[in-house]
Amino acid sequence: MESAFTRARTWIAIGAVLITTGAALTASAMAASAAETTDDGTTCLANPMGGSTPIGSDSGYTLYTTGDTVLANLELEGTLAVGGDATFGVKDGISNLQYSIFHGGVGGNADYDVPTIDEGPNRVLVNRFTPDPDMAKVVEVKRDGGQVDAGAKIVDQSAPAGYTFRQAFGGDGTTFYPAGGGNMSSQLTSQVQPWNDGAGATTFATEESTFAAYFPEDEGTAQLAKVTADDGWKTPTVSQPSNDALVTLDSSGPNLLTLDEFPASASKFTMTGYSTTSPLVVKVSPSDLVDGVLTLPAYGVAGKDAPANAAISYLLWDLSDLSGDVTIVSRGEPVRGSIYAPNAHVIFPRDGGVEFEGQLIAASFTALMDREIHTNLFYGVLPCADAPTPTVTPTVEPTTDPTTEPTVEPTTDPTTEPTVEPTTDPTTEPTTEPTVEPTTDPTTEPTTDPTTEPTTDPTVEPTTDPTTDPTTDPTTDPTQSAEPTSSATTAPVASDDDDATSDSELAVTGGTVPVGAALTGGLFVLAGVIALVIGGLRRVRRNG
Repeated sequence: MESAFTRARTWIAIGAVLITTGAALTASAMAASAAETTDDGTTCLANPMGGSTPIGSDSGYTLYTTGDTVLANLELEGTLAVGGDATFGVKDGISNLQYSIFHGGVGGNADYDVPTIDEGPNRVLVNRFTPDPDMAKVVEVKRDGGQVDAGAKIVDQSAPAGYTFRQAFGGDGTTFYPAGGGNMSSQLTSQVQPWNDGAGATTFATEESTFAAYFPEDEGTAQLAKVTADDGWKTPTVSQPSNDALVTLDSSGPNLLTLDEFPASASKFTMTGYSTTSPLVVKVSPSDLVDGVLTLPAYGVAGKDAPANAAISYLLWDLSDLSGDVTIVSRGEPVRGSIYAPNAHVIFPRDGGVEFEGQLIAASFTALMDREIHTNLFYGVLPCADAPTPTVTPTVEPTTDPTTEPTVEPTTDPTTEPTVEPTTDPTTEPTTEPTVEPTTDPTTEPTTDPTTEPTTDPTVEPTTDPTTDPTTDPTTDPTQSAEPTSSATTAPVASDDDDATSDSELAVTGGTVPVGAALTGGLFVLAGVIALVIGGLRRVRRNG
């Protein structure tokens, strides 16, 4: 007949197996929720310029500011989003009466998609249209042959005072103008939004009441800060085979240079080895400014010159450490590449100002140069801003519980387990085991175990229990399996290139927690603990 000792060891062995299996299932569930992946199975990645992309849209704006913008340059071939006041034309800028906004392609690059606002294509989204009282300017959103018709929207139409809508002067579009004014009054006109007996006025309205409601939180700064030399940044090679510099990127990950690493004698540069996952980020520090002026080397290929112009979409000037006024100039060539300056007022000056070909995120922006602005969106990606919180919680338990439980268990478990487990763990397991065992031995465990368990259990329990949380997990795992679910819903939006043939199509993905696996793991752990309790009690009876 099987001895009580043998039966006790059998129960303990069963408990160890159940706990190990449960812990593995739970850890797997947590890992699945924590390691958000893109469609191709890689680690969670996102575009650091993603703050300019409206929620639900696949493309960002050429120019995006959270505050005011003044456009007094020649024209914009791209898209515009202004979170403050949008002013076109000032005395210090170009004096042309008309300011055109259209897709482009003759002087600049037309290979980009427009953002989506209220489920429709949008070229201009401004919080308020604020003309300069001393400089009349007719802003015209134009049709561009062969390109999508994308119009304008104004969030706050209560200003300027006295402005209203009417049919565009000399056309069938719609214009936002001062009542009683004429075709030379400051106004925002759209050729792509037909008047249609007044219906065109409604197309300027937004469904959301605030500009910010259309955009996700800007996590570019956090993303750039997260990537370090130890876990992400690669170091490219900079050489100067001719008058121009050559930057050879490490294709295994994102590359980082500081501005002072560019040869001072090179006014232009080109680069090789770029891709969605291996862009070049150039870090700019406050010490790089001279009297508030930042001089950037120019990329040596024009924004419209395909296919070599593709490199511009993988070049990012990181100005996240700068604040206040930052005047940007170049050494004779256009400024090319994307500018990330979320805390700065970026200025392209009237004197010395050059064309800008790229994408911009800034606190505010002023363009005064006698030049155009062209679109070359940034398509590089970096690791997501922060790791989902479920990765922390599951790893804390195994490292703390195993070191405390084997020594504490004999004195604390008999009094805590029978009362705590039935109230917190699933109601299916506790109805059989806990109600039988705890009612017989709770008064004998504390007096017997301290003298018997420490000499026998450490040789059996520690080999399995330290990796399985014998006493604490049953009270915490059911809540842990729920916690990652909430974390996953608030995890940073992740973006990746879901089409290997098109870097411009950045998908938005998110992770969810496999609750079933986590719950199953918890049940296994609970059953394992019950089995360990039964085995321990049988040993007690044998030794008693």
